[in-house]
Amino acid sequence: MQERERATIRGVLTPQEWDKRGTPVSVAIVTDEFEKYYVARTPRGDELLDLLFERVEAEGFVGRDLRGSKEIEVQDYRLIGEKRNSAAEPERVAVE
Repeated sequence: MQERERATIRGVLTPQEWDKRGTPVSVAIVTDEFEKYYVARTPRGDELLDLLFERVEAEGFVGRDLRGSKEIEVQDYRLIGEKRNSAAEPERVAVE
């Protein structure tokens, strides 16, 4: 990440990349304005992998990654609202 500035981002954590077993290995925060901020792979950022599909407020340093995509290096975060029962997957409905 090159030039960075401190910012607070609010949005939903969504998986972005998966390993061969289908386990998410990277996430992004998608804001209400549909802006996507990839979460940098740091120990603090990796904690967010346990909060998929939750609304969070993340504080950190925002800039562009090597691909030119928006990226946040998370320094701190908090859940917005209550934690869902199943944060790993959205509810699925059977169709007959």
